[in-house]
Amino acid sequence: MTPSTLDRPEEPFARASNDWDIHKLYSDLANAKQEFAPHTRRGLTPVEKRHLCGLLCGYSPAEIAVFLNKSKV
Repeated sequence: MTPSTLDRPEEPFARASNDWDIHKLYSDLANAKQEFAPHTRRGLTPVEKRHLCGLLCGYSPAEIAVFLNKSKV
């Protein structure tokens, strides 16, 4: 991945932002994360955002791993 892709975590799955209010989802999930796991980092990490967008695009976790070159296969 290029640095610009890491700066915009949803880039590999850009279709998610066309079909969903992605920034509202980020905000709502960040609030839920803070409520249920207050000891963790505030907000969503770039990795969490990338995987969320992959799921919203209809990919399985295994497919996302392959797409992001994280598969152990």
